[in-house]
Amino acid sequence: MFEPTAARAALNTYAARVPGERAEDRQVQATDLLVDLLLMFEDDTAHAILAAAERRMTEERPGVTPRFVGV
Repeated sequence: MFEPTAARAALNTYAARVPGERAEDRQVQATDLLVDLLLMFEDDTAHAILAAAERRMTEERPGVTPRFVGV
């Protein structure tokens, strides 16, 4: 389930606290946040998270087909 309020709050907090992020556009901020989140996990876990995200994106937005390299 998409929770826009929580997602926006997380991105806003990230952009406010990480040096240099405020100057970036939202897409770059979101990408950087996703990468930093994935780097917190072991490789196998990060891979599983990306695979699950791909499945959920397809369910939530059937017209969007994300493709993560290596997933």
